[in-house]
Amino acid sequence: MKNGDIIAIDDKAICSTDTMKNYTRGLRIVTAYMVENGVSIGQLAVDSKSNEIPCVQELIDLINIENKIITADAEHCQKETISKIIKNNGDYCICLKANQKQLYDDVKLYLDGILSGEFDSEKASVSKKNRERHEVITCYVFKNIDWLDSIDEWSGLKTIFALQRKVTTSKGTTTEVSFYISSLISTAENFLDVVRKHWRIESLHCQLDVVFNEDSCRVLFENGQKSLNMFRKNALAIHRNYKEQTKHKKSIKKVMLSCLLNDNVFLDVIKLQYF
Repeated sequence: MKNGDIIAIDDKAICSTDTMKNYTRGLRIVTAYMVENGVSIGQLAVDSKSNEIPCVQELIDLINIENKIITADAEHCQKETISKIIKNNGDYCICLKANQKQLYDDVKLYLDGILSGEFDSEKASVSKKNRERHEVITCYVFKNIDWLDSIDEWSGLKTIFALQRKVTTSKGTTTEVSFYISSLISTAENFLDVVRKHWRIESLHCQLDVVFNEDSCRVLFENGQKSLNMFRKNALAIHRNYKEQTKHKKSIKKVMLSCLLNDNVFLDVIKLQYF
């Protein structure tokens, strides 16, 4: 897997629109995000009479996903969505939950055996420690899945794997397990890397609120909200690029404030992006 080949897809609600009369329901925007360079390459607003699933399927048709890996949460573990990814010459690595009951039950039954030590499996781990919080994430991969009864219903399905998160704090240890399906044949280290990089789109959504306070935006019209969302993502990408190239230790929010107070800083940020 090469750098720049992962596209994370996820949706974000703009919470202020939930109570505004101009909106039939709260505005949700689906984003396709290149996780390596932090650039949003496409976005669509969810239709007020629909949900995120057809919106994601439409977005997949609009962007170039050839030789890219699409990551998404369990809501988008849909046969039609996966079929579109394969037809557009992409690959997928998607979370699996009980919304796909037959596949989920089969995968869980087998991977539970691996997690309990009943069967052998390729695995890889990474650990993080932050003050009193210690987290260990382990990926268990199984590539021989011919036994899956529904394998032919899922385009390109080649691998199943589980991610086990053990978090230890002063209050004790908690364990959480997530299951995934993929059209890739790869190592446990690579699958672990793909899933962890998908979480960067969650960081993007958090930054939209922390840096721009997006959830409190009171713009009345949908096109205005969608345009502002796009400009905010672009601004975050520009400032992230500046921080990475200059090894700047200030937060993005503080760099933006410096741009407002000092024209020379603003020019430095722009020059690194466009010149």
